[in-house]
Amino acid sequence: MNANEEGDDVISVGLQHVVEASSHWLELFDKAFGQEGVPFQQRPLKAAMWLVKDGILEISGSSKEKYWSQPWFTEIVISITTWYKDRYGAAAFASEKDYLGGVILLRGTPVRLDIRRIVDKVQIEGETAWMIYPDAIHESESTLTFFASKPKLDSLSTADQAKLVANVATIVSRTRRINLALQSADILTPEGQRLRDGVWVHVEQAVNNIAGLNSAVASIGAWELHLAVEKAFKVFLLQHGNPNLKALGHDMAQLNTAAEARGLNVDPSALKKLPHWKKASRSRYSQDEMALADVVAIYDVALQLMAEITEKLSREVVLNNAGFLLKKPDWV
Repeated sequence: MNANEEGDDVISVGLQHVVEASSHWLELFDKAFGQEGVPFQQRPLKAAMWLVKDGILEISGSSKEKYWSQPWFTEIVISITTWYKDRYGAAAFASEKDYLGGVILLRGTPVRLDIRRIVDKVQIEGETAWMIYPDAIHESESTLTFFASKPKLDSLSTADQAKLVANVATIVSRTRRINLALQSADILTPEGQRLRDGVWVHVEQAVNNIAGLNSAVASIGAWELHLAVEKAFKVFLLQHGNPNLKALGHDMAQLNTAAEARGLNVDPSALKKLPHWKKASRSRYSQDEMALADVVAIYDVALQLMAEITEKLSREVVLNNAGFLLKKPDWV
């Protein structure tokens, strides 16, 4: 599979040599990843996406449309993974523990959930495995998969078990869909990229605060969650031509009004359940301490809103439930 040569930046050799021919691109991409703090395990796929978008103009015998589903794209990911292992050493990719944090009430106590970004499924032991980007609970997972403590749930009533299973499924699905959308959001200025990268940082901080089981510390999470929703709104607004974000400040009502004018409609009842930004801000100084269960309720609403907002983001590629069959995938 060869690309047509039409300039210095066009890959013009066989696909098996694509990495050697595009090393200058990969150097530039990796420098940017380093500045953004992108984890090693996420770099090969991200670099492959950027390379196809900016470094390859044409693939003879194929098309760049929906490139992530093309067999040749998998080969590029494999080649770039090898390039990265040579660059940083295989050990940097051998222990993929890339989890997204979540929190849920179990018997009235907040408990942390660990949600894998990527699910790996071995096809042939020691030879090939699927790398999958699920947007919900994968068939290989169960409710207990996400509890590091592996609690026994038999003592829960049938109704409580059913409620827990449904809540875990909702949290996992929203968490994965939010992050898949943020990961591939396009048409972003440097400001938009910083806002996008900050969304989940705030959620993780809130989860850590809540899981510490100290109500004063957990209350600070209300502000973190406010900032996460706020930044999700602002990423959407930047994509849709509203660069004057400072005028909107932290006011969720104003942000929602601006977003509605650009076609985004979130659940108004969910929006009303978020504390006013001034109240959430005061929680940083333990002036408005909240009960743990109340902060978890805010987390649930914030997750719902972020899922609704990010679903409407313009995206470079849709990776939901995409799978790549890789050879000897040490890095996953």
